[in-house]
Amino acid sequence: MHRIVLTWLSTARGGAEKSVVELADHLARFGLGVDVIWWRQGGPPCPAPGDGVRVLEACDIHTYRRHLATALGDGAGAVLISTQRTVTVDLLHRGAAPVLSVVHGIIQPDHPLRATDPASGELVEYPPDAWMSADLRAVDCWVGISSASAASIRGVLPAARVETIFNGVTVPERLPQRPPRGSVLRVAAVARAVPWKRLEDIIRAAAHPSLTGGVHLDLYGQVDASTLEALACEQGLSATFHGWVEDLPHRLAGADILVGAALVEGFGRCAIDAAGVGTPAILPRAGAGPEVVLDGLTGILYDPHTPGALVAALRRAVQADPAELDAMGRAARARARAWFSPQRCAVQYLDLAHELLARHRHLTGAAA
Repeated sequence: MHRIVLTWLSTARGGAEKSVVELADHLARFGLGVDVIWWRQGGPPCPAPGDGVRVLEACDIHTYRRHLATALGDGAGAVLISTQRTVTVDLLHRGAAPVLSVVHGIIQPDHPLRATDPASGELVEYPPDAWMSADLRAVDCWVGISSASAASIRGVLPAARVETIFNGVTVPERLPQRPPRGSVLRVAAVARAVPWKRLEDIIRAAAHPSLTGGVHLDLYGQVDASTLEALACEQGLSATFHGWVEDLPHRLAGADILVGAALVEGFGRCAIDAAGVGTPAILPRAGAGPEVVLDGLTGILYDPHTPGALVAALRRAVQADPAELDAMGRAARARARAWFSPQRCAVQYLDLAHELLARHRHLTGAAA
């Protein structure tokens, strides 16, 4: 194997973009040529990668396909790592290289899936049962970024090969200086402005009058701050809306705990970013939550279908001895370094890509 080509369609700033570039950087350390084809549809440019990674940016389908053809060349010794948004176009080049497609989320059987129209290049909504088409069956292997993500793929493609590879997240070598616990619990939340992140639920729970001593919420990410600020004001919640920040892990080191409310989170990078700086998390017992947080050890899980459960989880954090939250944070950091390391992630992709390429050569009769 000589080259790995990763494709990404960028529509907004988020944790997944960081994960793609980190994967490319660590794959390049194996001495492979690594290309990232970054298709911008309203999102930011590709973050600067490390040595050995070439970025080819595109803003339309014609440039994207031209870059893809250039990166794959004659396909000898190349593997294409696609995503659920680009795979409909990437499969047009399947003859040149095996295709491994990563689903960065959870497929919901009753919700449409956004993917690229191979004719126009526009993002369109596909019913999940359209994933059973012959074209998508041609994907050599699917990857879910958590067991919950992988299970959702099997739900719509029961005959497909599906593997689980957790995203890799870089953890600081040294634990940053953390401020002492104050009289008010500092809670952080990180999300984009999409309904399934359920930010309103977090604001209402954090403002609950039973949280004696009080809570201050720091919200990071691309959101409609005016609407959420109005809700926080209406609820009487002390909150700061920071928008997108480049130094998120450093900011999370200043929080006592991170909180999330999404029920269909495929991974939740922010919880690992928080763990890396010693901040535990409160997550719902849904989606990838139970895979990211071990209840009582690296954070707190709550039942999102039980009324008042998120408030109860926050109350538990408010009433906890600071030493208890510190112990959770240390355990979360140790687990993040061991289980969610970029090195481990890259090795798993490398092994899978090597296997798929060998199979592709056998089936096509291509030379090694």
